[in-house]
Amino acid sequence: MGSRSVAMTCHVVVPDQPISATENISVKIARLLMEKFDIDHPVLQFETRECGTGELLCGMTCRSC
Repeated sequence: MGSRSVAMTCHVVVPDQPISATENISVKIARLLMEKFDIDHPVLQFETRECGTGELLCGMTCRSC
């Protein structure tokens, strides 16, 4: 990752499935983030349940994540 790279981390809620099944989702998300927002280093964490109330942004105080 260079000094001009734009990184982002996020949690992605998916149905319960083998981790290998998320590869296609990961590729699509990475492509979309690059095309729309010039984010070239996304770090995606897949989860099978939503954090807290299921809102778009989950605060750092969320203990159920």
